[in-house]
Amino acid sequence: MSEKTRFTALFHRQLKKKSCRKILAGISIILVIAMLSGCGSDKPDDYDYKLTTSNATILGLLNKDLEELDIPDDIEGIPVTKIANDAFDQCTIITSVDLPDTVTEIGSKSFRGCVSMKSIDLPDSLKKIGSAAFSECSALTKLDLPESVRTIGPYAFSNCTKITEIEIPESVTIIDKYVFYGCTSLASVELPNKVTKIRNAAFCKCSSLKKIKLSNYLSEISNASFQGCKSLKEVKIPKSVKRIAPYAFKDCKGLTRIDIPASVTYIGNHAFDNCPHLTIYGEKGSKAEAHARANKIKFKEL
Repeated sequence: MSEKTRFTALFHRQLKKKSCRKILAGISIILVIAMLSGCGSDKPDDYDYKLTTSNATILGLLNKDLEELDIPDDIEGIPVTKIANDAFDQCTIITSVDLPDTVTEIGSKSFRGCVSMKSIDLPDSLKKIGSAAFSECSALTKLDLPESVRTIGPYAFSNCTKITEIEIPESVTIIDKYVFYGCTSLASVELPNKVTKIRNAAFCKCSSLKKIKLSNYLSEISNASFQGCKSLKEVKIPKSVKRIAPYAFKDCKGLTRIDIPASVTYIGNHAFDNCPHLTIYGEKGSKAEAHARANKIKFKEL
């Protein structure tokens, strides 16, 4: 073989090596990009969804083996803004959920009965939580509601038996009916100062509730709002309240003191039934005194 032929062969071998290295490097880059793009959120194919020109709604779960949900922030470039009604209802395999900061609404019964779900990360974009959205999520221990939340529907957290505390955002003005019904581990609640109504049975059967701070804008305590809160010790009714509805504090067996201002002009029947250690504190000649005398409850003048 001539010197020229050997040189040509060597040149081609080196050229092939360089080409292979470039190809391998390119493949490596592609693999890294693919790996990075797969991190963080699940594939859209894991979910059933609906698209419009401006938003995407998650309708449910297609991948029945998925335990930890990391909802994507967009599908085909369209932002995911809503979790539909019943989307993950009774999905007992789910253990955790991470929602993107594009979601503004969680529909009714979206996560109802997700009994294995221990945590959910709610985004700062969230404005509305639908009725019974997290009802019966019995493994959920903590829930941080972002300040963006304005509306919490009825039964939203009912029978979430392991939640111990919750801070309600200042933007919420109504505590809807049965919202925390049966939250037997809930020990402390501070209501935002803008809350004007506590609706029927909102905290009924919260048997571990020891402390409740009521809003200075509250106008009414509705039927059975705190019925069965047997660990509740003392309650101070703000001067803004005009009505205490029937059964409001029935079966609050640990309740020893309730301060009722003269602004309260109506106290319903059975409002304090089965509160054996209760003393009502109020002004002389007030509705509070009249109710105490009529129902043989101890009364002390403020």
